[in-house]
Amino acid sequence: MIIPPMPTVNISSDRLRSIVELITAKHDEMSVFILSLFSLFFAIAIVSKYMDLISSKDDNAIFPVREVFFGFCFTVFIYSLFPFIVSVILELNNFLADKIMLSDDSLGFYKEYIAKNADAQGSFNFLSLDIDRAVSAVVIWLGSIIFFVLNVWRYLMLSILFLFYPLAFSLSLLPNFGWKHIINYIVDCNQVAFWLVLKRGIDFIFKPMFSESASWGGETPYITLMLCYIVAIIFIPTIASKIVGGNNYNSPLAALAFGAAYLGRGGLTGGVKNIINKARSVGRAPGNPLSNISKADKT
Repeated sequence: MIIPPMPTVNISSDRLRSIVELITAKHDEMSVFILSLFSLFFAIAIVSKYMDLISSKDDNAIFPVREVFFGFCFTVFIYSLFPFIVSVILELNNFLADKIMLSDDSLGFYKEYIAKNADAQGSFNFLSLDIDRAVSAVVIWLGSIIFFVLNVWRYLMLSILFLFYPLAFSLSLLPNFGWKHIINYIVDCNQVAFWLVLKRGIDFIFKPMFSESASWGGETPYITLMLCYIVAIIFIPTIASKIVGGNNYNSPLAALAFGAAYLGRGGLTGGVKNIINKARSVGRAPGNPLSNISKADKT
């Protein structure tokens, strides 16, 4: 039985910059659609505020012109800065990660171990190893798979968050979302970018223990450490959400929560129902001509 070489993919900051540039170009192509999206949700926000005014029992209530105008200007301003904000987030987290441990060093401890038992291509024959070393090699290989998945998952989530930020920002114009929706979105971008910093931090903590495990005798201590390392890597998104906030994107199941978090946090469904309820209450509002008409019909 031949175990294939461990994946060594490293999605560099240059690749992330290139996808940001590619998505930015796509947004430029869709500028008319994005402008229409902002206009639509801004109009819905105005209608919603007007319904609030009509259904209000406060005779001194006035239309919140400043609130609506400020919300729109704030959204457009942050929207124009968002590509720069994302670039700063990526560069800052990459800088912190490199300060803790360089990328090549973070993979070195188990690459070096596999090299003792692997062929020139990085593969090794499972049956040619004794039981302890075979189990150890398989655990190390699984650890590299976990790192591969985390790296790709981080790249994917950052790409998705950047691709759909025009939709998220336009939704923030709706009363059920608001400017806090933008803040939460930026926090999520920073949290996903922070995964790399945590990964290097975990490597920095574990690397001395892996080096010392060679003197502990046998493969069992190394296997135990590697299992602990794998668990730590799996829970990086959870730990990151506790440190810097944001949603927990710990697994593909959390990707389903991504939609619920942004379309269900007071969500579109709730927003539509809210507007419908407001529309119904308009007819029952005191002093509203529509309410007089409905009463005349009943008599």
